Amino acid sequence: MGAAWPAKRDRMTSYVFLAVLVALLVGLGVGKAWERYKLRDGRWIDRRRLRETPHYMLGLNFLVDGQVDHALDELT
Repeated sequence: MGAAWPAKRDRMTSYVFLAVLVALLVGLGVGKAWERYKLRDGRWIDRRRLRETPHYMLGLNFLVDGQVDHALDELT
């Protein structure tokens, strides 16, 4: 009876390690999707492409010039 306990514990440790590894991979995938995509008006928007738009650059220029109201209008 004593010899079966370490084998059972080793198997349980393997399952816990596998569960933690799967949770880590799922978390990384969800985090990357959260970083990249945004839901706007019922459509998914790629944030990387959003930064390439002229509105984004114009908004940053307004922000650097200290025109916060104009910057907010362009960035939203």
